[in-house]
Amino acid sequence: AWLYAKVESAHQARLNQPDPNAEKQAKEVRESDAQGAYSEWLDTKRKQDKAFRQLEGRRRAEEASQYAIRDRQLCDEAFRR
Repeated sequence: AWLYAKVESAHQARLNQPDPNAEKQAKEVRESDAQGAYSEWLDTKRKQDKAFRQLEGRRRAEEASQYAIRDRQLCDEAFRR
């Protein structure tokens, strides 16, 4: 009877332990959520960088359009006057 009670208590202790597969599944879910959040952040960051590069390119083009390119002869004549 004592041995039977001991075996039964060991069996109950095993049943009460947390399932290692459940922990693995929870960890996988957390990792996949983290990976998804990182991917979403990375996409947003790339879009922001692309928009910034386009804005910077437009600004440079506008700045370059303000400069006038003149013929060298005209510059020499203007310098002599």
